[in-house]
Amino acid sequence: MIGRRRSAFVGLWGRRGCLPLMDSKGLSVWLALIACGLSTHAEMLDRIAVTVGKTVITESEVLTNLKVAAFLDGKEPDLSGASKRKAAERLVDKELLRREVPGVSAPAASSDVIEQLRKRYGSETEYLAAMERLGITEADVTQQLSQGMQSLDASNRRFRPEVQVSDDDVRGEYNALASQWRVQHAEEMPSFDASRNQVQEIVVSRRVSQALDRWLEMAREQTSIVYHDKVFE
Repeated sequence: MIGRRRSAFVGLWGRRGCLPLMDSKGLSVWLALIACGLSTHAEMLDRIAVTVGKTVITESEVLTNLKVAAFLDGKEPDLSGASKRKAAERLVDKELLRREVPGVSAPAASSDVIEQLRKRYGSETEYLAAMERLGITEADVTQQLSQGMQSLDASNRRFRPEVQVSDDDVRGEYNALASQWRVQHAEEMPSFDASRNQVQEIVVSRRVSQALDRWLEMAREQTSIVYHDKVFE
């Protein structure tokens, strides 16, 4: 049995495990296959962009974030080092918030948003081609929209209960908006009573955002966050 196994090994690889016994044409094909395999393996490697504790964010995640954002805005993606760094920082913030408000399932991305994106293009083929040109898929777009809504939901759940807004706060905001309105519109702005709920929501949303920014600043200081600079060169 051992002898047969040794013979099979030699038959496949040649004597002493060297290259297969074949002519020059066969050897060229074999080497080409090996090179192809090595190339495929290299393409599968993905550099680490940043670590948040034990969580890894890869360069491909950063690039996909930028490409999807550009697609949503109808712009060409900026893949410069500085832009990648900002995208990585946004992904870090999302990770920190996810840890603070765990167990929140991502709301489904609005089908209306996807439908509006489709309407930008003359056909389904053009819509798909636009994403293919950027190296993204509709699944990437849907996922990023869902994650954005998840972050917004988590932020509201975590900080909105702490926000307090007085009548004076709402009226002060209304007066500021009314001043801007008069400059930009000929007609009168809706009355304070008619606008109260909308104006109050503006004030609350701003303060939730401010509370989030303060918390993120503290969370970044308390968390081990390591950016791998070569990714952002």
